Amino acid sequence: MIVAYQIAALLNRERAPLNTVSLAGLALLVCNPEELFDRAFNSRFLPCSRSRAGRAVFRRTTTPLREALDDLDDKRRD
Repeated sequence: MIVAYQIAALLNRERAPLNTVSLAGLALLVCNPEELFDRAFNSRFLPCSRSRAGRAVFRRTTTPLREALDDLDDKRRD
């Protein structure tokens, strides 16, 4: 994970910690696919994937509502 995070920094890319954790999980699964059924693997990487997916769904559902409320005091938008 540290190597992936540093490579992103060297390439002037956004360093997203969840992307780094996802890359580490994918690398572990490529090396040993049986890790998917290991309890330790699931307890480390499954919560990260759930939080990421939950954040994306939250953003998609709340952004239109938040944007609709931006100019609530503007009477020209009625």
